[in-house]
Amino acid sequence: MIPGQRVFHPAFGTGRVISVSRTGPRTVALVDFGFTRAPIVLEALQALSTDEGTATDSQPTNSLDAVPAEAPVKESPTAPVEVEHRERSHGSAGLGGSATEARKGVTALRLGQVLETQVLELSVGTDRVQARLGDALTRALGDRPTFLLVDGVWGGGKTHALTLLQALARKENMATASAVMDGVAVTLSEPMQLMEEVVSSLRFPGSVSADSLGQFLRKAKRETRSSTLRARGADQVADALDSLPLAAFDDPEGLQCIEDYFSFSLSTTQIRSKLRLLEYEASAPPVLRARRVDDRPRAFAVLLKNWAQFSAVMGARGLLIVLDELDVEYASTAYFSKACFGLRARRRALLKQLKALSEHRAPLLVALASAPAGPDVETENDAVEDVREAMGPTLIHIKAANPNDDELKDLLSRLTALYQTAYPATTLELPAQWASDLFGGLHARYRRMPNAVPRHFVRTALEALDLLTVGEKSFDEVLQLLRASD
Repeated sequence: MIPGQRVFHPAFGTGRVISVSRTGPRTVALVDFGFTRAPIVLEALQALSTDEGTATDSQPTNSLDAVPAEAPVKESPTAPVEVEHRERSHGSAGLGGSATEARKGVTALRLGQVLETQVLELSVGTDRVQARLGDALTRALGDRPTFLLVDGVWGGGKTHALTLLQALARKENMATASAVMDGVAVTLSEPMQLMEEVVSSLRFPGSVSADSLGQFLRKAKRETRSSTLRARGADQVADALDSLPLAAFDDPEGLQCIEDYFSFSLSTTQIRSKLRLLEYEASAPPVLRARRVDDRPRAFAVLLKNWAQFSAVMGARGLLIVLDELDVEYASTAYFSKACFGLRARRRALLKQLKALSEHRAPLLVALASAPAGPDVETENDAVEDVREAMGPTLIHIKAANPNDDELKDLLSRLTALYQTAYPATTLELPAQWASDLFGGLHARYRRMPNAVPRHFVRTALEALDLLTVGEKSFDEVLQLLRASD
């Protein structure tokens, strides 16, 4: 199995291999499934040829807390049969494209995510958020680097807002890249590792996954775009392109080495050595990855501007960078130790360099997302407050939208439609009164939760739909379970 190969996973669906590595006795592939990236052991993946189907095989679950899967079927005393159950196979054969995409969407929702292709249809109560996201995009597309912070509790819509922003950016023909902060491998305190993640996830307009960087680098080399890049201030990328032989870009192995060099997987010495083995000679490629720790924050900002300009030169209107889960990173450095003090200082140095980008010209939008910290947490350990303090008034601060009751009812109807599309062999047609009663049960359960957030509502709704189909529960039984005391 090699990077770029299409694969299938029973739970996540179809994806593309990003990298393959050895972890102890196991070989693990990092796979991009569109709505998420995940490390998967090779034995769990099925390689797909270019003409094989791409349907997922994810099935409805059979749970609503601890409901037994084999409870007897009872018909409602007030109606004949609310849900018609049919024998069905949830295999991938015979599924159309819309059913395939809908199944991916249902799987993503179970994981607390949403597909970029479905986020607009599944967004309720986000008009104000969309308007502010649109303002940020307009500013960035005007060659003014823009910084955006989405703030909200866990499950409250932060990631949804970021996905919505990515969908809007793609409609504006922008290139996109994203990274999830984990406080270890991907962190603001390690700018070069963060840049490696950003570059490896770059998606250009017209591409469906983050595997097109090499092709755009090849196009830039063949069309001699270096002078245009320099005119726009992207000197580092231009110098790197000029230092590499054109023939290497036409060789698949050479192009892979070049892509690894631009994404920091290979150093300057390593790229020269690799190309020499392929009988190509590179003339002193520049050092892209800063060696000194103190130089890395500025180097990151410079390279970020370079990639924004590269995106514009290669046909995109700009570049969107999404950095999610900042609160996870800040929690990892909230200890009283010398090491954590150093990490906090390096993180603040990077934020300072990012703020300085506001004085330059580049079609760049950087969006960050974080949950708020507790009331007694110091600013340097609170992602929301620290970013606001570091970036100043130029930062656009958005609170994640919390839908009202009418919007939740609208959301349920959209989820039901998505579910029916995902599993077309299931007849799930609820009359208006039953749909209203189902919402009532879901809403009552939702409001009883100590932290009622949209993610809980979505997951509970999907579980209820599962019970009405695979679980073979009657409508009245599902309502009783929803209305029961927790």
